[in-house]
Amino acid sequence: MANVINGTNFNLFTNLTGTTTGATVKALAVATSCKYSLSNGLIDITSKNDGGWDNFMDGNKSFSIDADGMVSFDTDTNSTTFDQLTNAFMNGTIVTCTFSVCSGTTNIQVVAGKSFVGKAIIEKLDVDSKVKSALAYTISLKGVGMPTWV
Repeated sequence: MANVINGTNFNLFTNLTGTTTGATVKALAVATSCKYSLSNGLIDITSKNDGGWDNFMDGNKSFSIDADGMVSFDTDTNSTTFDQLTNAFMNGTIVTCTFSVCSGTTNIQVVAGKSFVGKAIIEKLDVDSKVKSALAYTISLKGVGMPTWV
């Protein structure tokens, strides 16, 4: 049987200083979901000789990250808070992102060997206020350069 990973054990970690050397990554505070996407901007090279079938070649690649969470204004030194995300958006900060298997429940840590790491900029930060629901946020980040699998 395949060793299936529980989605709860994957998380988005950020470093708002933009560096990876000697810097501490922090889990996204009160996160409820996260998604990492790799894309290939294919170049259409379809010709009359392709028998009515599309034909493509490799193009520019990109990555993006989307996450959802609940807004909390608590001060949390172990997590990237909503306030910190807002400031990073307002300042155009390049964020080092790690999308990884994690361990622990209170002081969540990245597990080496199962992570995508890359720099990204916050494209969008939404807040959703519904009746009788937790105040929620959605963040979208676009990759800057090539990510690595570590």
